[in-house]
Amino acid sequence: MSPETWEHPQHRRPLWLAALVTTFAVPGVYVGAEAIHSLVTAGSLGGDEYTISPLFGSMIAGLMVSAFSMYIVGLPLVLALRNAGKLTLPYLCLATAGSGVAGMLALILLLNAPAHPALLAFGAGFGVLAGCVFGLVAGVRLRRARAKDFTS
Repeated sequence: MSPETWEHPQHRRPLWLAALVTTFAVPGVYVGAEAIHSLVTAGSLGGDEYTISPLFGSMIAGLMVSAFSMYIVGLPLVLALRNAGKLTLPYLCLATAGSGVAGMLALILLLNAPAHPALLAFGAGFGVLAGCVFGLVAGVRLRRARAKDFTS
């Protein structure tokens, strides 16, 4: 770490906290949107008293994809950005978009489903959402802090 990094930290809160919150927040947003859609179109949340709600299944699947994307792909990318001194929100969102695509590919392979480009775009979109949530929780800067001029 350079002295510039000591004076201008790249994040204000622990990265582990941001990773934990992001792992649950992104599937929560998806399930919330799915619940609103179900209420508006069908008037109910689906399922009945004898079956597990489809929303519960979506949350479990979302947590698996989110955890894979965060801890196997995303967090190592975040640590690499931090070590390179480039941990800013735009770089973070680019990295997590790739992480979201990787998570969606893992789900596609797990389910032996066809890899449709719309699914990959969906993964990238949720990856960007994850990057925004991660950045807000960790207190990542929008841009790099300027170095002080020591020539005077």
